[in-house]
Amino acid sequence: MKKSVLIKTVIASSMLLASAGSYAADGTVTFNGKVTAASCTVTGGATGGGSASTALNVTMPSITTGSIGTTAGDLAGMTAFTITLTDCKSQSTTAEKMRVAFSGQGDPTNQYVLKNTASTGGATGVGIQLLKEDGTSIIDINGGSNKADETTLPISTDTAESYILNFNAAYVNVSGSAPTAGTVTSVANYTIEYN
Repeated sequence: MKKSVLIKTVIASSMLLASAGSYAADGTVTFNGKVTAASCTVTGGATGGGSASTALNVTMPSITTGSIGTTAGDLAGMTAFTITLTDCKSQSTTAEKMRVAFSGQGDPTNQYVLKNTASTGGATGVGIQLLKEDGTSIIDINGGSNKADETTLPISTDTAESYILNFNAAYVNVSGSAPTAGTVTSVANYTIEYN
């Protein structure tokens, strides 16, 4: 009995080892990156004269379904917000650059636009588009090609600087037809990227 169990165990182990070795690699992927010391301190931001906080709550204006337009990409309800950074300087005598990168749940029709995640009574056909200070240049979430502007930081031997970074958010038509009425809720995470 013990001999039979031992033989079955040896056979099963041999089969597992043989199958594990049968997967051949077709290539390799090498990941290169850099971890830097934080060059700036996020001290908050504000909307419409509100108080500063690192967790912003941007109150968008109420709009009508007709004010946003029926073409995908139409915008309405432009709302300004800021992110404030202090103690910014490069970690060496070579000037570094930084920018804000946004991420979040992308809309299924446009992954670079924030999806409306309102669970009850949510408007359909509308998301939230992030924009630069000029209100016309879009900023993609989730690593899209339309990025926020870079700011060059002072070198390590210079005095640290503070920056108030200005952005806009707007409702955006994502359906290509008139949106339906309802609430809109979207969440964007932001990270300071250094280059």
